[in-house]
Amino acid sequence: MKLRIGIISLFSIFLSLILLGSIKEIGRDIKYPVNTILVVTNYSGKDKNKTLATIDKAAKQANISIYKPFMSKKGELKTAKLGINDDHLNELKMLPLTGIYYVKLGTENTQFKQLLQDEKLKVQINPLQLSLVPVITFLSGVRAPSIWTLFFVFLITIYALEMLLIKSAMIYRHVGRLSTYIVDNLKIYLSSLVVVNSAFYLVFCLINGGLFHVYSQILGLMLLIMSVVMALMLCLANSLVALLVKLTDIASILKNRYINQFGALIYLISILISIIIFTLSAKSIVGSVNSLKRYHQDLTQWKVIKNYVKPNFNMDNSDYIDENHMVDHDWFLSQTKDSLRYLQSFNNDETLVYMSPSDFDGAQEAGYQNKIEHPLVTDSKLAAKMIYVSSGFIQLNQKLYPQNNYGKKQDNFLVTLYIPKKLEKDVALIKNNVLADSFAYQKIASDQVQYIIIPDGQKTFLFDQEVPYDNHFPKQVVTDRILVDINQNKVPIDDNVLAFGSEVIWRPFQNSLVKNTVLLPRLKQLKLENQLLSIDRVSQNAEIKAKNMMSQIQGGILVLLGVLISSLFVIWEYLKNQYQQHAKQLVITYLFTGHKSRAELLILSPLLLGIGGVSLYSSFLIKDRRLALLVCTIYIVEVVVIAIIHQLVLKKRESS
Repeated sequence: MKLRIGIISLFSIFLSLILLGSIKEIGRDIKYPVNTILVVTNYSGKDKNKTLATIDKAAKQANISIYKPFMSKKGELKTAKLGINDDHLNELKMLPLTGIYYVKLGTENTQFKQLLQDEKLKVQINPLQLSLVPVITFLSGVRAPSIWTLFFVFLITIYALEMLLIKSAMIYRHVGRLSTYIVDNLKIYLSSLVVVNSAFYLVFCLINGGLFHVYSQILGLMLLIMSVVMALMLCLANSLVALLVKLTDIASILKNRYINQFGALIYLISILISIIIFTLSAKSIVGSVNSLKRYHQDLTQWKVIKNYVKPNFNMDNSDYIDENHMVDHDWFLSQTKDSLRYLQSFNNDETLVYMSPSDFDGAQEAGYQNKIEHPLVTDSKLAAKMIYVSSGFIQLNQKLYPQNNYGKKQDNFLVTLYIPKKLEKDVALIKNNVLADSFAYQKIASDQVQYIIIPDGQKTFLFDQEVPYDNHFPKQVVTDRILVDINQNKVPIDDNVLAFGSEVIWRPFQNSLVKNTVLLPRLKQLKLENQLLSIDRVSQNAEIKAKNMMSQIQGGILVLLGVLISSLFVIWEYLKNQYQQHAKQLVITYLFTGHKSRAELLILSPLLLGIGGVSLYSSFLIKDRRLALLVCTIYIVEVVVIAIIHQLVLKKRESS
């Protein structure tokens, strides 16, 4: 009974810790314990202070928590908490009401929603699909393989444990009460499962703000799903044992030969599958560790923009779309002009940093060649090396890499190209690529484009915030890239601005990083402060990504530990039963030859050959022979050590 409770507790804690890592990631990504994002895109009221006070009072009465992150005049990120306390409320009154609010709403909040409308706020209410978090965690997230690996390991461990106690099952079978025995075991398992998971959940709730906290609700749902899956695994393992008991004769049990070919095959398959799982998990962890090492080196470079933020602007055009789903031309023209004024206000200094890889691929090139009457000669393969940047991006990279040589730029050109020496022969094609990509519908003379030849091998730090789905960090340091610097100050603010490509105005406006102390004064000067919805602290986001990866590595290590413990237990049981089955053969061999090493080798051969075979398969699977060989060695050492221990136990029994 104690052994059963111990196994259940061990695996429940392992799995719960992996789920806890998922909750921590949610807490880093969604910084507030909320279930709704409220986007205020417009305020048409007259007294914003009165409106703010009304919302705060209504939130306190309805027990609604509202979090509003904002930037202070000193460039510091702060959070006002409406409905909770009055911290920073006076500072919030000095800012526009537009922006993103993080809200903890109850189930019935129609009155609060109506209040927002009555106060002349145009809002978009976006409930966070927190119920999808368990689906992502168990099925599609980066932790899903780890979780299901532990479920499988749990299954074979329970099976091995019940095989260890099979004599009790055989006795119950003999008296016709096998089903009672199985049910009693399941009661022990399930009650232990409920107690351990409940205790874990209650401790989490006590630490994290109670049962009704958003994170507590998510963890509770995930623990429930985990418990159901573990319960199914328990039923499956006990069903396999019951089947084996029915297939085994009593005489074999009495002679300690209670594992037949069916049982031995299950053991062997479980061990071999665990080796493959262990190898795949180890490969994943090694890849994550290497990625994290590279990223930690990059974090020192990120510090150069520790005082930069990523502004997110209101791009809602729903009020300006006609019945034909076309955006109003005058409104769009006005927005584009405002965006250009914003970019020009930075005057090409380092307070604005922008980077975007060119998307002038084969499809874009074909479209350009077909649509333009007299197209230029282009090469999309060269465009793959092109990066659109701001002058501030160049200046920061000069600080990071003082040895870089960017030549002497003349400010009277619209476009400046920084081309590595080895690509000098392709200058004409590179010029054409830029003109086709961003100025296809504008008559831009080629003499408005200057180029500077830079030395080969120069490093460029990208400040790339995107993380692909596989969660491996993007490569930040690249060499020999073609840098395209567009001088927005040379773009005329007239009715032809819509003819420019997205890399000229819209992408820099939407994706630039800005010095925190400069952003608000600049927006206020241009009367664009109402367009600002939210702000991201870029360097903090980089640190969060590193913490998330570290959390996933810890989860992977838990999986490796679980697989290793389980495989040790299963190998022990497999070899013990193999020795019991071949005990007579070992004795006879020893009597006639004086040694039994050959007979022992025959006993171990199926397992050793299996380990060698799956290790070879794993090496092709992961394309890493060294790692596969290391895992193979670990398991062979396990087998040899367990075999030696078995021999010592047998000798001790014989001597006594």
